[in-house]
Amino acid sequence: MIDQKASIVAPPAKKTTEVVSPEADKAANLTIIRIGGEMTTKAPRTRQRYQQAMRRNLVEALNRNGIAHSLDMVDARLLLRTEDRPAALGVLPRVFGLGSFSPVEAITDATVEAIVRTGREIFADKVKGKRYAVRCKRIGPRTFSALDR
Repeated sequence: MIDQKASIVAPPAKKTTEVVSPEADKAANLTIIRIGGEMTTKAPRTRQRYQQAMRRNLVEALNRNGIAHSLDMVDARLLLRTEDRPAALGVLPRVFGLGSFSPVEAITDATVEAIVRTGREIFADKVKGKRYAVRCKRIGPRTFSALDR
Protein backbone atom coordinates (compact mmCIF):
# COMPACT_ATOMS: atom_id res chain seq x y z
CA MET A 1 0.00 0.00 0.00
CA ILE A 2 1.18 3.53 -0.65
CA ASP A 3 2.20 5.20 2.60
CA GLN A 4 2.08 8.87 3.58
CA LYS A 5 4.02 9.98 0.50
CA ALA A 6 2.75 11.83 -2.54
CA SER A 7 4.02 10.95 -5.98
CA ILE A 8 4.34 13.80 -8.43
CA VAL A 9 3.93 12.40 -11.90
CA ALA A 10 4.38 14.00 -15.25
CA PRO A 11 1.43 15.57 -17.08
CA PRO A 12 -1.02 13.00 -18.49
CA ALA A 13 1.02 12.05 -21.50
CA LYS A 14 2.30 8.69 -22.65
CA LYS A 15 6.00 9.62 -22.40
CA THR A 16 7.91 12.09 -20.23
CA THR A 17 11.33 12.55 -18.71
CA GLU A 18 12.66 12.15 -15.20
CA VAL A 19 13.87 14.88 -12.85
CA VAL A 20 15.60 15.08 -9.48
CA SER A 21 13.64 15.07 -6.21
CA PRO A 22 14.30 14.77 -2.47
CA GLU A 23 13.95 11.00 -2.89
CA ALA A 24 15.49 10.88 -6.36
CA ASP A 25 16.62 7.26 -6.20
CA LYS A 26 13.06 6.05 -5.64
CA ALA A 27 11.40 8.38 -8.15
CA ALA A 28 14.00 8.00 -10.92
CA ASN A 29 13.22 4.30 -11.21
CA LEU A 30 9.45 4.27 -10.68
CA THR A 31 6.68 4.29 -13.29
CA ILE A 32 2.95 4.04 -12.54
CA ILE A 33 1.04 1.86 -15.02
CA ARG A 34 -2.77 1.91 -15.36
CA ILE A 35 -4.97 -0.73 -16.95
CA GLY A 36 -7.21 0.01 -19.93
CA GLY A 37 -10.15 2.18 -18.85
CA GLU A 38 -12.86 -0.22 -20.00
CA MET A 39 -11.68 -2.84 -17.49
CA THR A 40 -12.73 -0.78 -14.48
CA THR A 41 -16.37 -1.46 -15.39
CA LYS A 42 -15.96 -5.26 -15.54
CA ALA A 43 -16.84 -7.82 -12.89
CA PRO A 44 -14.12 -8.47 -10.28
CA ARG A 45 -13.15 -11.90 -11.66
CA THR A 46 -12.94 -10.58 -15.23
CA ARG A 47 -10.89 -7.59 -14.10
CA GLN A 48 -8.54 -9.83 -12.10
CA ARG A 49 -7.99 -12.13 -15.11
CA TYR A 50 -7.31 -9.11 -17.32
CA GLN A 51 -4.83 -7.65 -14.80
CA GLN A 52 -3.01 -10.98 -14.59
CA ALA A 53 -2.81 -11.19 -18.39
CA MET A 54 -1.57 -7.61 -18.64
CA ARG A 55 1.07 -8.30 -15.98
CA ARG A 56 2.24 -11.43 -17.86
CA ASN A 57 2.42 -9.42 -21.11
CA LEU A 58 4.42 -6.70 -19.38
CA VAL A 59 6.87 -9.10 -17.70
CA GLU A 60 7.37 -10.98 -20.97
CA ALA A 61 8.04 -7.76 -22.91
CA LEU A 62 10.52 -6.45 -20.33
CA ASN A 63 12.31 -9.82 -20.08
CA ARG A 64 12.45 -10.16 -23.88
CA ASN A 65 14.24 -6.79 -24.00
CA GLY A 66 16.61 -7.69 -21.15
CA ILE A 67 15.22 -5.09 -18.74
CA ALA A 68 15.60 -6.02 -15.06
CA HIS A 69 12.54 -4.90 -13.13
CA SER A 70 10.15 -5.44 -10.24
CA LEU A 71 6.37 -5.04 -10.34
CA ASP A 72 3.96 -4.36 -7.49
CA MET A 73 0.16 -4.12 -7.76
CA VAL A 74 -1.41 -1.26 -5.78
CA ASP A 75 -5.15 -0.86 -6.22
CA ALA A 76 -5.74 -0.99 -9.99
CA ARG A 77 -2.21 0.17 -10.82
CA LEU A 78 1.12 -1.52 -11.38
CA LEU A 79 4.25 0.08 -9.97
CA LEU A 80 7.22 -0.67 -12.22
CA ARG A 81 10.70 -0.24 -10.77
CA THR A 82 13.68 -0.54 -13.09
CA GLU A 83 17.20 0.85 -13.32
CA ASP A 84 16.76 1.21 -17.10
CA ARG A 85 13.68 3.42 -17.26
CA PRO A 86 14.40 4.89 -20.73
CA ALA A 87 14.45 1.37 -22.22
CA ALA A 88 11.31 0.39 -20.30
CA LEU A 89 9.48 3.50 -21.54
CA GLY A 90 10.28 2.38 -25.07
CA VAL A 91 8.68 -1.02 -24.43
CA LEU A 92 5.53 0.03 -22.55
CA PRO A 93 3.59 1.54 -25.49
CA ARG A 94 3.73 -1.83 -27.24
CA VAL A 95 2.34 -3.90 -24.34
CA PHE A 96 -1.25 -4.99 -24.93
CA GLY A 97 -3.64 -4.03 -22.15
CA LEU A 98 -1.92 -0.95 -20.75
CA GLY A 99 -4.19 2.07 -20.56
CA SER A 100 -1.48 4.61 -19.81
CA PHE A 101 1.68 5.08 -17.80
CA SER A 102 3.39 7.94 -16.01
CA PRO A 103 7.03 8.09 -14.96
CA VAL A 104 7.18 9.39 -11.38
CA GLU A 105 8.95 12.73 -11.26
CA ALA A 106 9.27 12.99 -7.46
CA ILE A 107 8.16 11.44 -4.20
CA THR A 108 7.43 13.81 -1.35
CA ASP A 109 5.50 14.03 1.91
CA ALA A 110 1.72 14.10 1.50
CA THR A 111 1.23 17.65 2.78
CA VAL A 112 0.16 20.65 0.75
CA GLU A 113 3.35 22.51 1.64
CA ALA A 114 5.66 19.66 0.60
CA ILE A 115 3.79 19.01 -2.65
CA VAL A 116 3.85 22.71 -3.61
CA ARG A 117 7.55 23.07 -2.67
CA THR A 118 8.56 19.98 -4.67
CA GLY A 119 6.37 20.98 -7.62
CA ARG A 120 8.00 24.42 -7.72
CA GLU A 121 11.50 22.94 -7.57
CA ILE A 122 10.79 20.62 -10.47
CA PHE A 123 8.44 22.53 -12.78
CA ALA A 124 9.00 26.27 -12.16
CA ASP A 125 11.31 26.72 -15.16
CA LYS A 126 9.11 24.57 -17.43
CA VAL A 127 5.94 26.60 -16.81
CA LYS A 128 7.40 30.09 -16.40
CA GLY A 129 5.41 32.52 -18.57
CA LYS A 130 2.92 29.80 -19.60
CA ARG A 131 -0.64 29.01 -18.63
CA TYR A 132 -1.13 25.60 -17.07
CA ALA A 133 -3.41 23.57 -14.84
CA VAL A 134 -2.71 21.00 -12.16
CA ARG A 135 -4.94 17.94 -12.13
CA CYS A 136 -4.47 15.10 -9.72
CA LYS A 137 -6.01 11.95 -8.34
CA ARG A 138 -5.45 10.99 -4.74
CA ILE A 139 -5.29 7.57 -3.19
CA GLY A 140 -4.57 6.55 0.37
CA PRO A 141 -4.86 8.60 3.59
CA ARG A 142 -5.17 12.36 3.26
CA THR A 143 -3.99 15.05 5.62
CA PHE A 144 -5.73 17.86 3.75
CA SER A 145 -8.92 18.49 1.78
CA ALA A 146 -9.39 19.58 -1.82
CA LEU A 147 -10.20 23.10 -0.62
CA ASP A 148 -6.87 23.61 1.20
CA ARG A 149 -4.42 25.90 -0.55
